[in-house]
Amino acid sequence: PGYDNTSTDHNSAYFKKHPQALKLVLYNDDVELANPLGSRSGVHKLCMFYIMVQGKPLPSKLTSIHLALMAYSSDVKHFGYNAILQPLIADLNQLYNSIEVFRAAQSDRMHGLLVHLVGDNLAANAILGLVESFRADHFCRFCLMPCNETLTTLSHEQTTLRSVELHSSHTSQLQHRDMVKEVGVKSKCALDELKDFSSIESTVPDIMHDILEGVGKLELRLLLTALIDEKLITLDLVNERQKSFNYR
Repeated sequence: PGYDNTSTDHNSAYFKKHPQALKLVLYNDDVELANPLGSRSGVHKLCMFYIMVQGKPLPSKLTSIHLALMAYSSDVKHFGYNAILQPLIADLNQLYNSIEVFRAAQSDRMHGLLVHLVGDNLAANAILGLVESFRADHFCRFCLMPCNETLTTLSHEQTTLRSVELHSSHTSQLQHRDMVKEVGVKSKCALDELKDFSSIESTVPDIMHDILEGVGKLELRLLLTALIDEKLITLDLVNERQKSFNYR
């Protein structure tokens, strides 16, 4: 998953007070345990939440990724993320205040704070309480740009970005106005119950879903096709380099 190595402004005071506190990243993805093409697909599908610690060497290694919560995807769909996340929220708030840990028969206090939420676009929108249809008028979790304008607009400066204050105003009006149609907001986000955490400011794009499994391979194909058409490289050279590349 993609995230930077900095904390956001709203929780910087916490890390000044507790410089050794853990900076935690929460990552969400589903896994299909059975044949995804079979008639029983979805029955055993699981929703997984993982915790990663920023600042650790090679944070993408499996030894740096820890399973934090697991639930049947069908239960998540039935009960909603807000209910499923309650045990994890309780644990994270306890870690925020500090927990006692024992190392070599000695006790110590450990602090930690969730600084980033990472996931694919559909899951991230669902967790944040935003509309889950990407044909909706306001589907973006970062801005309020209408759907038809997203096809032609290239700069975020041409739209209104979601902010903590604006999102709080939107969620406070859910009982009285159709905020799904107006701004794409369906419900409050349970993660906002976490101390010093803002779901709007702390959600970041996922490089795996957005780039590596998304537009990245399309852009690479277009680039290589253009280079070959211009006779700057050959297809044989591309294939040779691909076969001989050391992917370790």
